[in-house]
Amino acid sequence: STLSEWLTLEEQHYMNSLTLSGPINGTDIFLLHCMAGGQYESNGLGRLAYLDLTEAHVRKGGTCPEGWNIDNNALGGNVFQDCAQFIEIKLPATLTHVPFFTFKGCSNLQHIAFPRDMKTYEQTFLTEDGVSLYSKLERFSIPDDAPNFRVHNGALYNKSGSKLIWYPPLSDTARADNFLPTLRKVVGGAFMGTELRYLELPKEVHTLEDQGAVVFQNLEYLALP
Repeated sequence: STLSEWLTLEEQHYMNSLTLSGPINGTDIFLLHCMAGGQYESNGLGRLAYLDLTEAHVRKGGTCPEGWNIDNNALGGNVFQDCAQFIEIKLPATLTHVPFFTFKGCSNLQHIAFPRDMKTYEQTFLTEDGVSLYSKLERFSIPDDAPNFRVHNGALYNKSGSKLIWYPPLSDTARADNFLPTLRKVVGGAFMGTELRYLELPKEVHTLEDQGAVVFQNLEYLALP
């Protein structure tokens, strides 16, 4: 059975919060996309703001738009593009690769819960005409026992805490003591779409990797080691 068989049309149009468990395929994910007001939702309906897929298992199959990448335990392409209703997304625990651009245009998204076993991520510089596409993101989370990544003050790091991967774009101030004391490297895209006005990197940081495409459109103060 598919998700649409479990939800009435009224629920599909007006449901605000949803938690799923068990297998879901392209047909189900397309419905979630529409319920959150995504780019393929043409009738103006869809109010899904809080989606918990922690216990869901993505499976290949079903019907979805061309270019979406839905395979066993894999999500990619534009599956959540322009889902402007989303405020919080908790990704399936079984995902191991997370393409950050999957959330492109989720203009009200505030919190992303990454899967425990995430091994790799795919990052892009997502601004259009200098305007952040992640302007409401205020924090990230991942289980404390995640083997490859960790979160501190809402920012995503590698497990050892030596590498900053993504700083919450909504933050306007990042002082040296906001970062982990083990931080040594800031990777490209860590400050993508940033709203930062004040940025002070810890003195222990020795590498800024591929920052050329990052736009600090609001920055008023910068202190580098």
